[in-house]
Amino acid sequence: MAVEEAGPAPSQPVLTPRDPAATKRRRRWGGAVLLAVVLGALGVVLYEGLSNATVYFCNANEVGNRGDCTGNKRIRLQGTVDNGSIQFDGASTRFTVTYGGATIPVTYQGEPAGIFKEGIPVVVEGRMEGTTFDGDRILVKHTEQYVEENPGRVPQGAP
Repeated sequence: MAVEEAGPAPSQPVLTPRDPAATKRRRRWGGAVLLAVVLGALGVVLYEGLSNATVYFCNANEVGNRGDCTGNKRIRLQGTVDNGSIQFDGASTRFTVTYGGATIPVTYQGEPAGIFKEGIPVVVEGRMEGTTFDGDRILVKHTEQYVEENPGRVPQGAP
């Protein structure tokens, strides 16, 4: 009489149920890995978004002298538009701004709108390109001179 070996023959399927605890562990690890990937991607998106949204504010005399105001970073440059410096060639506007004794030439693509003129404080957003600031946005700062010239338009007690 032949002795049979323990276990099913190789051609028969294994009908033994899997270990349910092992299946749960695999699912738990899969969920943890997926959560880690999603959180990592979210962290990268937030970091990039916040670092790109940060635009340092630099006075003209700080450009090249303060750490945040060096290199080819996007900054906001503050200064007063110098008298006689505005030149418009049809495509771009060139002018200089001065603050704290330092003067920086600015090139702005297009023609500034609004109350942009000589002798007023401005904030230009853009990047330094060599020794010239390449601006793409101009913010004009209002002075108290507007109140003096237009007293009926400003309510009493307004800043």
